[in-house]
Amino acid sequence: LLAALLLAGCGSSGFGHDVKGFTQQAKAPVEQEVLRSIATYRTSGDEKVACGLITQHFLQIRFENKPALCEAISRHQDNRDLPKSARVESVAGDAATVRVDEPTATRSLYKMKREGGTWKIDDIVEAP
Repeated sequence: LLAALLLAGCGSSGFGHDVKGFTQQAKAPVEQEVLRSIATYRTSGDEKVACGLITQHFLQIRFENKPALCEAISRHQDNRDLPKSARVESVAGDAATVRVDEPTATRSLYKMKREGGTWKIDDIVEAP
């Protein structure tokens, strides 16, 4: 389930690996920064980079508070494609919410937090 939520999709109808195109779905610079973090997390082949884009909260709830588990799961992902689309629903200070439509029927809400100037994933939940 975790892997499906994190990297769901077949890639045939999404952005594939087009980080620039994915990021440019948003017009505002801050929204582009949020989408860039999601895109980097989803496409990076470097597990340290990917796991550096999550908050301590996300590490705790999804990876049992074990950085090595995050890195192992990231390292062994077969699908590094971007979602079909993403829309930043809100940005309030250092928090943002992004609605993500996967190439599958799955829709997710990414809860993002800005820490040290970098937008990081704080939670991923199924969108209503």
